[in-house]
Amino acid sequence: VVLGDRSSSSLKPNGPVEQYGAFEWTAVPLPAGGSYCLRVWDPIKGSPDDPLYKSPLIQETSWLVDLAETASWPDVIEWEVQTRDATGYDSGSPRFARASRLPR
Repeated sequence: VVLGDRSSSSLKPNGPVEQYGAFEWTAVPLPAGGSYCLRVWDPIKGSPDDPLYKSPLIQETSWLVDLAETASWPDVIEWEVQTRDATGYDSGSPRFARASRLPR
């Protein structure tokens, strides 16, 4: 399963943003019993395997992270959304984006 448009333009936030919080992506058919998982990491000090944030398994094409939590995140983040099968294992190609918070 490839998550929608291959360009990162189908993912939000992407590029300069006022704040992090609302994450959105293009819907794709999920495998039976499948879900999405969102991971956010620091591209300088972290990796997808060591995320700042990992969502629960969700069926929606958006996820809201509490602004109080995102306030401590670095000014540049990378994030991905991955489809998961019914057992919770990765099911297809993840989609990546990079966002940068505008100066406060």
